Amino acid sequence: MGKIAEYQFIIDASKRELLPSIPIHDHRGYDLIVHGKNKLHKIQVKSTRHVVKVSSHRKGTPHYRVITACGNSQKERYTKDQLDYYAVYIFELNQWFIIPFHAVTSKNIRIYPSKNDHKFSPYREAWHLLK
Repeated sequence: MGKIAEYQFIIDASKRELLPSIPIHDHRGYDLIVHGKNKLHKIQVKSTRHVVKVSSHRKGTPHYRVITACGNSQKERYTKDQLDYYAVYIFELNQWFIIPFHAVTSKNIRIYPSKNDHKFSPYREAWHLLK
């Protein structure tokens, strides 16, 4: 699913007249580069397809959980040198969250697409950050 999300990012970024590039090696922490007006942006693409449903006896809002760390067995946080933005794709909604590195402070995040006042709502379809 990760590669599909990366290709979807390339398509969607290109539609917005951004210039995405694929590095030859993907071991540096970022998946793609986007050529902004005066800067190159390192992008780590993350995706999810499964909504976390809240049981009826617990209060809460359904959300999507996204792992924002790297590694197979022991997950480690990315560093500022490795990437500038997370591009989080929610398959079921065909929706992107373009989240600056500094806004992510843990190894996983929760995104609530139905809420307009959660931590990551300002980054919903925030393609302008990459221009």
